[in-house]
Amino acid sequence: MQIVNLVSKFATVLHLNMVRNLLILIIAFLARNSFAQDIHLHVLEESTMLPIIGATIKSADDQLGGITNAEGIVDFYDITGEKFQFEISSLGFISQTIDVDLSESQAYHIYLKSSLVELNEVSIEEHKEDIFKQSKVTEYLNSEYLYKQQANTLGHALAQRAGINTQKVGVGVSKPVIRGLSANRIVVNTNGIKQQDQQWGSDHGLAISQESVEGIEIAKGASSLLYGSDAMGGVINVEEGKIPEDSLQVSLNTVYKSNNQSIGSAFNLGLKMNNDQFLKLNASYQDYGNYRVPADDFVYLTYRFPIEDRTLANTSGSEYNIGGTFGIDKSWGNIALTVNNYNQISGFFPGAIGIPSSNWLSTFDLKSRTPEVPRQEVNHFKTILNSEFLLGENHLHIDLGYQQNKRRELSDPTRHGRPLGEYEYLALGLDLETYTSNILLVIGEGSNFVQSLGISSEHQQNTEMGFDHLLPSYRQDALGAFWVGAYTFSDKLKLDGGIRYDLIQIEVDEYVDEIFPNPEDPEKPWYRNEAMEKNFSNLSYAIGLNYTPISELDFKLNFAKSFRAPNVPELAMNGVHHGTFRHEKGNADLDEEIGYQAEFVASFKNERFGLTLSPYFYLFKNYIYLSPSSTPSNLPDAGQIYQYKQDDGIHTGFEWETFFNFNQSWKIEHVGEYLYNRRLEEPIAFPFTPPISTLTTLSYEYQSNVGVFNRPFINLEYRITADQDRVDRNEPMTEGFQLVNLHLGCFFDVSEHLHGSFNFRIDNLLDTYYMDHLSRYRILGLPEQGRNVTASVRLWF
Repeated sequence: MQIVNLVSKFATVLHLNMVRNLLILIIAFLARNSFAQDIHLHVLEESTMLPIIGATIKSADDQLGGITNAEGIVDFYDITGEKFQFEISSLGFISQTIDVDLSESQAYHIYLKSSLVELNEVSIEEHKEDIFKQSKVTEYLNSEYLYKQQANTLGHALAQRAGINTQKVGVGVSKPVIRGLSANRIVVNTNGIKQQDQQWGSDHGLAISQESVEGIEIAKGASSLLYGSDAMGGVINVEEGKIPEDSLQVSLNTVYKSNNQSIGSAFNLGLKMNNDQFLKLNASYQDYGNYRVPADDFVYLTYRFPIEDRTLANTSGSEYNIGGTFGIDKSWGNIALTVNNYNQISGFFPGAIGIPSSNWLSTFDLKSRTPEVPRQEVNHFKTILNSEFLLGENHLHIDLGYQQNKRRELSDPTRHGRPLGEYEYLALGLDLETYTSNILLVIGEGSNFVQSLGISSEHQQNTEMGFDHLLPSYRQDALGAFWVGAYTFSDKLKLDGGIRYDLIQIEVDEYVDEIFPNPEDPEKPWYRNEAMEKNFSNLSYAIGLNYTPISELDFKLNFAKSFRAPNVPELAMNGVHHGTFRHEKGNADLDEEIGYQAEFVASFKNERFGLTLSPYFYLFKNYIYLSPSSTPSNLPDAGQIYQYKQDDGIHTGFEWETFFNFNQSWKIEHVGEYLYNRRLEEPIAFPFTPPISTLTTLSYEYQSNVGVFNRPFINLEYRITADQDRVDRNEPMTEGFQLVNLHLGCFFDVSEHLHGSFNFRIDNLLDTYYMDHLSRYRILGLPEQGRNVTASVRLWF
């Protein structure tokens, strides 16, 4: 009986213990689900709202940390606690610290501002010039944005942003336009050195491969203080060869485009060695055939010409680029040497070189991927040495550059009234060599008052050859010195400004035409241009305010006086510019151009909604422009004469950008631009003015994975462009148009270290017939590219 009682008591205790243990397990489970939570952090670039890949996130106590994935996301699971402080940093962006309160939210969006380029990793987070542009309208586009665009050229990719357009010839040649200003009013910098590749020509594209670009900053409006007189319309800073974030980075990109059967690939390698040395290598290649348009014919000078198989003959081409950067990054500073070689061959539609002929057009093979004559061949070699030295609280930056641009435009001389001579099919050869040096001393970095002294110099020598004549041989020297300063009154109020002096000297060689007679006196030699020497100098200055009353609201105001000297083409050009189908004539009596510019920005942004308005007003004295005249050229197959002129005028307009996040998946973004200009003496617009245009994008991103695919997304774009009926005399008007584009894609993980992404685009989804007002083919009545399907795959580790 005692044994039975003992067994009974033991069973009772055992049962109670089991119940107790079970209760403990249940309580523990409930506690875990009540107090252990997940944290979702999404890191985005502030101006573009694109994800930042590879950003570092760590908690203040160093207990939590991670790297953002291809979508800019880091997730922490089963975290206990209520409050955390995280620091988010990424090379190229200003670091940010946030407080996470799990009692209020588990998902956070973090928006990082661009710091343009990487400096050494000792203590500097901002770019050397960032603080001096606090009052400027700036926008930063990272490599992910450029990759998703998969545009035909770098200029086409930039044209998706408000206030940016592109001048173009076909699909392989384009150059950027900012607020209607282009050519020598826009500076394009690569690693701090001004790109010099005959940028005066509207048919001369940027000799930069978009596959080698790691980031772009666009500064709209007067930027002459830091970048010289040619930057009165804005500056585009291109980043190449940035310091790698990891010891080894490799990426491979392939792309196919249906409209012109384009095939391209790109390879990028980054190595970081011994924590203070780095190496970047990149190579890219693309080959494309003739592109298709949604038209069966075109009309020029009342004649109708057929477009066989809706394909523009001889518009094929190819492009390759190879480059590399080697540098060291020490506690005393950093040094980097970049070498790059770019080569492009692009065909011209035969109807755009001389008077179109149906018989001539029919001789071209529409399936050929090798352009015949007429075509242009461009080779651009550059080497850039960037260095920075830390001098206590001061920093000395020295940038040196050498560029050689070789441009060859080939055509049949017999079609231009010339015999087949020593140059054979070389119509125009331009060899431009440029030596550049920039020295910048930044004083008081980190204090309330930061100032900088700078000096820049540039020497150019251009040599002309070929059976035709357009631009004479010349030499040009430029020297500039400036002071800029920025004072921080508080986190809410900042002031910046400065002054600059530029001196420009030009020597132009004469050119005597030995084939065609003098149109005024056939007995005398025809000096297409005479020898000249010109000197220009002037002051530029600016002052601006940046006021941020609350973190979501920002105001910027900037006033500037800019100066630009007329360039050699504006002074001395006199010949047929075949790529633009016109006779362009310079004016040796041109004076320097002066601009008085006012810009304002009002911006409100939070996680849900954003709105930015950017009005501007420019008053130009002696504004230089290429005006179409009613006078026909006396040169064969030249069309009308376009003469460089000067007039006082106004140039005003505004851009707007807005977005609304319905939830984590749905988002709508709308951007637009409006530009109005006119001469002061008569109500006539300046030529080549972009029309009003808007772009609306509806985006959806699935917040979970679909099999191996990470968060697939789809974007629907709708562009509306108005008629452009405000044109110069003898300049044709352009009808407006509407375009629909579709874009979808996703990321995927092949393995723990190998990642990938897929992008699929359909541009001009409805195969719409339209003409671009800034296209050189518009004069011939040729429409833009028809429907184009793009598929690309990128792998990286």
